[in-house]
Amino acid sequence: MLQISRQTEYGVLALLDLASFPPGSRLQTSDVAQRQAIPESYLIKIVNRLAQVELLQTYRGTEGGIALARPAEKISMLEIVQALEGKVNLNICSHEPAHCKFSAQCQAHSIWFGLQNVFDQYLESIKLSDLIRPPTPI
Repeated sequence: MLQISRQTEYGVLALLDLASFPPGSRLQTSDVAQRQAIPESYLIKIVNRLAQVELLQTYRGTEGGIALARPAEKISMLEIVQALEGKVNLNICSHEPAHCKFSAQCQAHSIWFGLQNVFDQYLESIKLSDLIRPPTPI
């Protein structure tokens, strides 16, 4: 079963917390952890990973903290998920087609590839900024 990890859930919450402040704001990891009810030690690991892939910037010292590395409009959910989960593959065929000995005659093969493309495109289309805007009335 495909399930996004708690690490990714917490990473999204932390990034949303940062995105809800004015651009360039530096926040303390402890404050983000408290507001989002994330264990601080776990959040530090997530922050380090997000900084490695340049979604976050970290600053040391008394004026230190964490900040988005670029505007929320430029950060996609696909980037966040891949940073914390790695490439999400819906099945082995969409991950490594060469390993599927039935791909040439498999009638479902194109379905798996299509589903993978829809999944990736959907996550790519959602920007962090889309999630912090007030909901639109239906």
